[in-house]
Amino acid sequence: MKKSLKTLLVLALGAFLLAGASAALAGGGLTGNWSGNWTCPGGEIKNGKLHGNLTQNGDKVNGNWTLVHTVEGDISGPLNGTAKGGMFIGDMKAGGANIHFDGTYTDNKISGKYSSPIGNGGFTVNK
Repeated sequence: MKKSLKTLLVLALGAFLLAGASAALAGGGLTGNWSGNWTCPGGEIKNGKLHGNLTQNGDKVNGNWTLVHTVEGDISGPLNGTAKGGMFIGDMKAGGANIHFDGTYTDNKISGKYSSPIGNGGFTVNK
Protein backbone atom coordinates (compact mmCIF):
# COMPACT_ATOMS: atom_id res chain seq x y z
CA MET A 1 0.00 0.00 0.00
CA LYS A 2 2.84 2.42 0.85
CA LYS A 3 4.53 1.64 -2.46
CA SER A 4 1.41 2.43 -4.50
CA LEU A 5 0.91 5.72 -2.59
CA LYS A 6 4.51 6.73 -3.35
CA THR A 7 4.00 5.81 -7.00
CA LEU A 8 0.82 7.88 -7.13
CA LEU A 9 2.56 10.88 -5.54
CA VAL A 10 5.48 10.63 -7.98
CA LEU A 11 3.08 10.45 -10.94
CA ALA A 12 1.08 13.42 -9.64
CA LEU A 13 4.25 15.47 -9.15
CA GLY A 14 5.43 14.56 -12.66
CA ALA A 15 2.11 15.64 -14.18
CA PHE A 16 2.27 18.92 -12.25
CA LEU A 17 5.81 19.63 -13.49
CA LEU A 18 4.88 18.82 -17.10
CA ALA A 19 1.87 21.14 -16.94
CA GLY A 20 4.08 23.93 -15.60
CA ALA A 21 6.65 23.40 -18.35
CA SER A 22 3.94 23.49 -21.02
CA ALA A 23 2.55 26.73 -19.62
CA ALA A 24 6.02 28.29 -19.55
CA LEU A 25 6.64 27.35 -23.18
CA ALA A 26 3.25 28.71 -24.23
CA GLY A 27 4.04 32.01 -22.50
CA GLY A 28 7.05 32.64 -24.75
CA GLY A 29 5.31 32.25 -28.10
CA LEU A 30 6.09 35.80 -29.29
CA THR A 31 9.81 35.49 -28.58
CA GLY A 32 11.81 35.88 -31.77
CA ASN A 33 12.57 38.11 -34.75
CA TRP A 34 9.68 39.80 -36.54
CA SER A 35 9.38 41.65 -39.83
CA GLY A 36 6.58 43.14 -41.87
CA ASN A 37 5.00 46.42 -42.89
CA TRP A 38 3.29 49.50 -41.54
CA THR A 39 0.76 51.63 -43.43
CA CYS A 40 -0.41 55.20 -42.93
CA PRO A 41 -3.22 55.85 -45.45
CA GLY A 42 -3.60 59.55 -44.57
CA GLY A 43 0.11 60.26 -44.24
CA GLU A 44 2.68 61.94 -46.43
CA ILE A 45 4.45 58.56 -46.67
CA LYS A 46 1.89 55.78 -47.08
CA ASN A 47 3.87 52.70 -45.99
CA GLY A 48 7.18 51.23 -44.94
CA LYS A 49 8.88 48.28 -43.30
CA LEU A 50 8.74 47.26 -39.64
CA HIS A 51 11.14 44.83 -38.01
CA GLY A 52 12.59 43.91 -34.64
CA ASN A 53 12.75 41.33 -31.91
CA LEU A 54 10.55 40.44 -28.98
CA THR A 55 10.99 38.43 -25.82
CA GLN A 56 7.86 37.17 -24.05
CA ASN A 57 7.85 36.17 -20.40
CA GLY A 58 4.33 35.26 -19.32
CA ASP A 59 2.08 38.15 -20.40
CA LYS A 60 4.98 40.64 -20.60
CA VAL A 61 6.55 41.40 -23.98
CA ASN A 62 9.74 43.44 -24.44
CA GLY A 63 12.05 44.13 -27.34
CA ASN A 64 13.19 46.65 -29.91
CA TRP A 65 11.40 47.61 -33.12
CA THR A 66 12.38 49.74 -36.09
CA LEU A 67 9.96 51.51 -38.42
CA VAL A 68 11.67 52.13 -41.75
CA HIS A 69 10.91 55.06 -44.10
CA THR A 70 8.69 57.23 -41.88
CA VAL A 71 8.40 61.03 -42.29
CA GLU A 72 10.98 61.18 -39.50
CA GLY A 73 13.27 58.70 -41.27
CA ASP A 74 14.00 55.29 -39.76
CA ILE A 75 12.98 55.27 -36.10
CA SER A 76 13.91 52.64 -33.51
CA GLY A 77 13.19 52.16 -29.88
CA PRO A 78 12.32 49.81 -27.06
CA LEU A 79 8.89 48.21 -27.15
CA ASN A 80 7.17 47.17 -23.92
CA GLY A 81 3.76 45.59 -23.78
CA THR A 82 1.50 42.69 -22.97
CA ALA A 83 0.13 39.73 -24.87
CA LYS A 84 -2.80 37.84 -23.44
CA GLY A 85 -5.70 35.91 -24.89
CA GLY A 86 -4.78 36.78 -28.46
CA MET A 87 -4.62 40.53 -27.75
CA PHE A 88 -1.36 42.48 -28.15
CA ILE A 89 -0.79 45.95 -26.68
CA GLY A 90 2.59 47.67 -26.77
CA ASP A 91 4.26 51.06 -26.55
CA MET A 92 7.46 51.98 -28.35
CA LYS A 93 9.51 54.96 -27.20
CA ALA A 94 11.31 56.59 -30.12
CA GLY A 95 12.88 60.03 -30.17
CA GLY A 96 10.87 61.23 -27.19
CA ALA A 97 7.57 60.17 -28.78
CA ASN A 98 5.35 57.21 -27.98
CA ILE A 99 3.98 54.89 -30.65
CA HIS A 100 1.09 52.78 -29.34
CA PHE A 101 0.39 49.38 -30.95
CA ASP A 102 -2.93 47.60 -30.41
CA GLY A 103 -3.80 44.37 -32.16
CA THR A 104 -4.08 40.62 -32.19
CA TYR A 105 -1.50 37.85 -32.36
CA THR A 106 -0.80 34.21 -33.05
CA ASP A 107 2.59 32.56 -32.55
CA ASN A 108 3.62 33.69 -36.06
CA LYS A 109 1.73 36.94 -36.74
CA ILE A 110 0.94 40.22 -34.98
CA SER A 111 -1.32 42.74 -36.67
CA GLY A 112 -3.45 45.71 -35.78
CA LYS A 113 -3.37 49.48 -35.51
CA TYR A 114 -0.84 51.98 -34.25
CA SER A 115 -1.16 55.59 -33.17
CA SER A 116 1.59 58.18 -32.85
CA PRO A 117 2.21 61.92 -32.96
CA ILE A 118 3.38 61.60 -36.60
CA GLY A 119 0.48 59.48 -37.86
CA ASN A 120 -1.88 56.59 -37.35
CA GLY A 121 -2.29 53.42 -39.35
CA GLY A 122 -1.96 49.67 -39.43
CA PHE A 123 0.81 47.12 -39.07
CA THR A 124 1.46 43.45 -39.69
CA VAL A 125 4.60 41.52 -38.71
CA ASN A 126 5.44 37.83 -39.09
CA LYS A 127 7.99 35.62 -37.40
